Amino acid sequence: KAHKNMLQSACNVLRAVHPLLESLSGIERIDRITFTGHSLGGGVAAYLTMLFLELLQDPQDSKDSKDSKSKPEVRCFSFGAPGICSAAVSKSLRDRIASYCHAQDVVPRLSTGHLLELHGRAVLAANVAGDIVKRLANGGF
Repeated sequence: KAHKNMLQSACNVLRAVHPLLESLSGIERIDRITFTGHSLGGGVAAYLTMLFLELLQDPQDSKDSKDSKSKPEVRCFSFGAPGICSAAVSKSLRDRIASYCHAQDVVPRLSTGHLLELHGRAVLAANVAGDIVKRLANGGF
């Protein structure tokens, strides 16, 4: 399951740069392609990396094929990006995607579950505060 907007952004970027990459590949050999981004852009960069790796993958190639040497090395460096994939996918891409975050940055630690829990707590706090205000308005505690 993917973050719809980040994945859509990655697809849009890939569509935009594809003609340029195609034209360059005819002129000179491309050894390395690096994607990078910060925050949501880091998530987009990671999706770009996954999409690009998928485009480069030839079902006829084996893992140790001689032709794999002619393919560019694809890497990603993301900074402060939210989590975008499962632990299993993350593990499989460990040699391709490096993600860095500051210890105090909450964005990389947020998830839908965390946001829903935070929303529930905020609603509860607002209800309690509302009850207190009503009691005070009615003369007391």
